[in-house]
Amino acid sequence: GAIFKGAFTPIAAIGGGIGVIVSKVMTQGFKRGVFSNEAGLGSSVMVHSSSDVKEPVKQGMWGIFEVFFDTFVVCTMNAIVVLSSGYINLETGLPINESVNDATLISQAFGNAFGIVGEWFVAIAMLLFAFTTVLGWSQYGSKAVEYLFGIKGVKVYKVIFVLMIMSGAVMTSSLA
Repeated sequence: GAIFKGAFTPIAAIGGGIGVIVSKVMTQGFKRGVFSNEAGLGSSVMVHSSSDVKEPVKQGMWGIFEVFFDTFVVCTMNAIVVLSSGYINLETGLPINESVNDATLISQAFGNAFGIVGEWFVAIAMLLFAFTTVLGWSQYGSKAVEYLFGIKGVKVYKVIFVLMIMSGAVMTSSLA
């Protein structure tokens, strides 16, 4: 009886509301962190452990550097260029006009700041980032399939992976 009596009091409702808010904020923060650099996801360990180095600590330091460089250097650089480009209303955080959307914001901001060189830089960087991401996830999947099904399963996985790359290339970005 005491449990039900205490559960439906105003203070319990306030505590529950605060708990939900904290949970949502933490979940969103974790999602953004994993999306930005995979820190804590554990997938990059598969690539670092596959490397052939004389000093494993040095390879581990590269793993730490990747998280730092991606989060603090690349993300900060992008944020500064976007915020100083004039395409974003600094009070609301929304684009100034309808022609700017999330897919073209970085390219337009770099183009505004650095001219055509900025737009080409973004295009080439996106190409390289996409290519290395595909290679990385291919490696992750290959190692997981090898562990689960053996070497023969890796060949089947690679065929399926290439087919998924081709189908993903023709899908809309939201569907992919």
